[in-house]
Amino acid sequence: MLTATCPDCGIQLSLEESWLGKQVTCGSCCNSFSLSANLESKTQSSLTEDFPSSLRAPVPLYKQKRRRKSFLVRAISLTIHFFITCASVYVGYRVVMSRRALPPKQVAVRQELPKKVIPPKPLMRARPENPIQPAEEPTRKPKPETHIPTEMPFKDATDYVTLSPLDHKARQVLLADMGGTEFVFSTNTESLTHTNKVLEWRSAENEKPTVIAGLTILDGALQFIWVEEVPEDAVAAVWNSVVFLKAKGIEHTVSLRAPSEVEPLSIDLTKALQRIPCKCEFLPHLDEIYFELTGIARFPANNRTGMLPLKIKLRESLDIRYTGAQNAGTTVAMKRKGNIVVVELSSLYTLPSGDNEPMSIPAGNRKMKELSEIEAEAKWSKTNVGNMKSSLSSAKTEFAAIQRRNAGLNTAAAAAKSLALGELAAEIRSRELAINRATQLIQNLPAIGTEIRELDRVSAVARELHGTKGIEYRFFTIVNGIEVDLVVAKLQ
Repeated sequence: MLTATCPDCGIQLSLEESWLGKQVTCGSCCNSFSLSANLESKTQSSLTEDFPSSLRAPVPLYKQKRRRKSFLVRAISLTIHFFITCASVYVGYRVVMSRRALPPKQVAVRQELPKKVIPPKPLMRARPENPIQPAEEPTRKPKPETHIPTEMPFKDATDYVTLSPLDHKARQVLLADMGGTEFVFSTNTESLTHTNKVLEWRSAENEKPTVIAGLTILDGALQFIWVEEVPEDAVAAVWNSVVFLKAKGIEHTVSLRAPSEVEPLSIDLTKALQRIPCKCEFLPHLDEIYFELTGIARFPANNRTGMLPLKIKLRESLDIRYTGAQNAGTTVAMKRKGNIVVVELSSLYTLPSGDNEPMSIPAGNRKMKELSEIEAEAKWSKTNVGNMKSSLSSAKTEFAAIQRRNAGLNTAAAAAKSLALGELAAEIRSRELAINRATQLIQNLPAIGTEIRELDRVSAVARELHGTKGIEYRFFTIVNGIEVDLVVAKLQ
């Protein structure tokens, strides 16, 4: 065996003699060298073995054998480096965001003061001989006269006028200060027309129109005058008409009738039905009359609260349902009564059993008393039905015993016993009927309690509704899109 030393890393290799003169590869550093040269270097190195180690040349680091780290150590090292990197990035991000949140630094800017301008000194002048005279006051120019615009047209104009009665044949001034104003007469009646400053009425299609009134602007005022023998239908048509005024691009409408003022409505639940008549002179056609309930806000909370005023016409109706009792409500309907129209208010409620009752104070008190008595009877029957059944059983036993004893008696005694048996049988039948009624009442006791609770809610709404005052309403007609009031109930 031969011992050879690698010239690069200095490790000793054990080789066989057959390797002499051949190329050998070091297993540590993978360096190839000739084995004969190595023997020479070994001889030279043997000469220096006696020298101390401190005098020997150190082996370079890159030629030293590096120990390979295990997989676990390398994984732990990579993990530590990864967390250190993430922590550095997070700290940097927080520092940048904190600097953005800070208010911008205020940089002090030096403001330069304006330079003081020194006026030049005036030249020395000779002192005047005359003393200084006081300065004259400047004359003020008179202010130019401002143009005061004229008042707006129709600023103080009324919305309606009242026509004179038929027997008044003098001219009537409807509107004054009508200079420069144009007017147009409008009506819903085809038989009434306005031509050549007069109103003409046609009683029939084939008849010639006759003059019934004059309507024109004369001496700066809108004037009106009746003509003799005017039919009542024509008068009603004129009253239910309007006049459109126009001046300086501004329009205004005036109706030719004043509304009748009445007291607002007060709810009275002592009556099952309340009627509101439309009473005024010269009514239009009944189909052209409308009713508006403007005071709906004074009713208890209902399904119409917060909505627009309620409007109906002839043969129409609407329902107001109250929030406190869903089965209670008030119906408002317009009907015809003779030559006028009336609005009927009826308040009703429906019990769970299906009974419809008027929501009036007397009827409600009677219904509550009736239901309370039935409930008390049902509760008494529930308590005493056992005693009633035992009493019936005793009566039946006594009846059977009397029948057995009556079998061996003579005719007179048997007749007396038969009378007693008849009375006892009648008593048994009445007790059976009482037990059947008690059983039925016990079964209906929950339904009776439900009806009483519903009636309590209805009573609360009725108490709130009864006596409600100041409910405003009005009757009106519509002429060419303009609402003309007929009857108005409004708080003063």
